[in-house]
Amino acid sequence: MKGQKIVIFGGSGFLGRQVVQTLAREGALIRVAVRRPGLASYQKTIGEVGQISPVYCDVSDIETVKPVLKDADIAINMVGIFFENTSQKFDNSHIKGAKNISLCAQEYHLKRLIHISALGPKPSSKALYSKTKIKGEKSVISTFPEATILRPSLIFGPGEKFFTLYAKLAQLSPYLPIFGGGKTRFQPIFAGDVARAILCCLKDSSTRGHRYDLGGPDIFSFKELLKKIGDITGRQLRFIDFPFSAGYMMAKILGLFPTPLLTKDQIRLLKDHSVCSSDPNNKTLEDLGITPTPLDLKLPGLLKAFKPRF
Repeated sequence: MKGQKIVIFGGSGFLGRQVVQTLAREGALIRVAVRRPGLASYQKTIGEVGQISPVYCDVSDIETVKPVLKDADIAINMVGIFFENTSQKFDNSHIKGAKNISLCAQEYHLKRLIHISALGPKPSSKALYSKTKIKGEKSVISTFPEATILRPSLIFGPGEKFFTLYAKLAQLSPYLPIFGGGKTRFQPIFAGDVARAILCCLKDSSTRGHRYDLGGPDIFSFKELLKKIGDITGRQLRFIDFPFSAGYMMAKILGLFPTPLLTKDQIRLLKDHSVCSSDPNNKTLEDLGITPTPLDLKLPGLLKAFKPRF
């Protein structure tokens, strides 16, 4: 990987930090292509001087994609949103953006394209998040058939927002809402394992054109994950079970915040399980020679700050 020019789209988040760190150790020259480069400026310190460069790019505008890919060797598309606002829409981020990246990767004859999708979405899903993720995969495959698709389940690691959000809510109240019985199943995967999976794919040409379901070693229901948060932080949590219909009503109000606490689409998404498929065409971490990291090994450290101090 030494000297390879890699462009990471949407790499300013907590997963992006893990991926940048992993590839920087290999000696890659990295461009972090994001809408707000200032949010990724901290990543310059991860590598050597000049090794990592945050650059502006709006993936929904192909004219901003072209210049960052023109002389690149590899592209990694990590762009994804969990709610829409006035400046970001699912179609632009998950479909149009994915197509623009794959079109440019094909035009400039890039060696590899890694596309980060999501684990679980099915064509029958009612969630826009899921529908657009599926369409995004299809647009990538149709344009760049040798692209490698990675589908992670719920990702945890330093800087993540799922477990820390509910740990913060548990500090405020012992009563937490769950929807539909909290039966939605997840297979949480450590961010470092996702980064290692990307590296393994880039080093192994046989991974071209394949899909990989990325999940951890254990499957938990949504309710079990919340219980785990309570156990780790030493809080006795109680759950208020709402039907999905009530969740939609709550989302009407909570979705009005600039950063929504809950949206209708997220309620729809809770009807979809996020676990590895039994489809033999979809490979897993084990096929990459990676042993997934257990949630219980990392979560106590991530939630240490949320334990009662007295």
